[in-house]
Amino acid sequence: MKTSIVVSYGSQTFSGPASFLDAVDYAHLVYYASESLIGSVYNDLAAFEEALERTYRILEAAQVPVHYHIRTAFRGTNHKIYRDWKLSKLANYLLSINGHPDNGNVALQQLKAFSILNQKRKT
Repeated sequence: MKTSIVVSYGSQTFSGPASFLDAVDYAHLVYYASESLIGSVYNDLAAFEEALERTYRILEAAQVPVHYHIRTAFRGTNHKIYRDWKLSKLANYLLSINGHPDNGNVALQQLKAFSILNQKRKT
């Protein structure tokens, strides 16, 4: 008798032993870029993709596995499929502060990040 492992996490289903580890890796990807950043911080996709590239470079330079923090996801609405990204808290944070500073929303995120870091230094 053959036994198989099937793990469901949210709308994702993983099967097989290696997929169990994928499911564990996937569990911390808590944001969709389209819901948390695109439209609120980034008004155009090109600016978002530029910040995404910067975030990839930051993670790689810090020797942090990119796949652990950013994964391409395909979603569907109104009979259309579109590309999105699942993000960890770290990737979501990096994306929110690594856009062009001429973008008012990005500038605000950068100031908030500085403010938080400055408060932590005082305590």
